[in-house]
Amino acid sequence: MSFYLNSRFTFADMSSGGNAGKLAKFFLVACTAFVAATVAVVYLSAFMPVYLAKIASIVVSLALNYGLSRLLVFKST
Repeated sequence: MSFYLNSRFTFADMSSGGNAGKLAKFFLVACTAFVAATVAVVYLSAFMPVYLAKIASIVVSLALNYGLSRLLVFKST
């Protein structure tokens, strides 16, 4: 559902074909953002309360997910 909504609304990708490749890239980007968020929580929780570390990890994950999706998955042609 996330892939569909991002392709249609967030990035307005109306290109036809190639969805399997884009879906695979989208999955890898999501996994990368998940790992980055987890690392951010583990690292930052040593310096701040866990709830603040989680909020910071959301920001990290959101920025990374959007940026990588824009550059790698839904790049404009």
